[in-house]
Amino acid sequence: MADWRAEPAVGPTDPGGEFGLVVVDPSGTDSFDPTSVAGRPEAAVFATTPDRIGVMESLAGADRDPERFGHVDVGNGGVRSAAATDGAGDPFGTGPDPVPGSGLGSSDDGLAADEGPAWYSHVAEPFDLPAVARAVDRHATRLADAADDEDDGRSIDVHVDAITGYLDRLDGPTLFRFLHVVTARVRSLGATGYAYVVADPETDAVRTAEALFDAVYEPEETGDAFAVREPEDVPCRSEFG
Repeated sequence: MADWRAEPAVGPTDPGGEFGLVVVDPSGTDSFDPTSVAGRPEAAVFATTPDRIGVMESLAGADRDPERFGHVDVGNGGVRSAAATDGAGDPFGTGPDPVPGSGLGSSDDGLAADEGPAWYSHVAEPFDLPAVARAVDRHATRLADAADDEDDGRSIDVHVDAITGYLDRLDGPTLFRFLHVVTARVRSLGATGYAYVVADPETDAVRTAEALFDAVYEPEETGDAFAVREPEDVPCRSEFG
């Protein structure tokens, strides 16, 4: 297997989208308003994990138009509840790490087309990273194709709510490869991506992961506003080594 460091640098490709990392203060999840970062999308894919913080519920309207909406429901039916956690309160579960090696081998990618609405895919295992990445790609591509057909200039957003459990439990190379695949594909479609993490922005895990993103959104010391800064270029921290 090729070393992850030998992979080409992630960067925008035509038509050139961007992907931002949104760092949410752990004490402010109940009051977090994603419109302060992303605004209301014209078309969007939402990938929700067991530790979601309600981005889809805040941004998506009631209309589930398959040409403007996609939902990748990752683990536990995408519902954050006591039933979705283990005894330690970890919504991703504990025990042996289910992620092998690179974490990007072959896998299913959710429901077949005739098993649910076109806008929905369910990935039962949160750490089935190939399925998550392919489902996000499938829905984002579907929305991009619909936008091309209509030629109405609509923008497309991709929201990953949230990657907190991945930062906590994945080894560095696996996390890097997963985020690399997702961010590169979203950029290549000209979409705008947002990945959310509930953590202190000064933690090593956040500082390491941010190198894969185009911008980092951090909460201001006062109020609900977010400051935007460029990510630090720290691709070779020990977490990835």
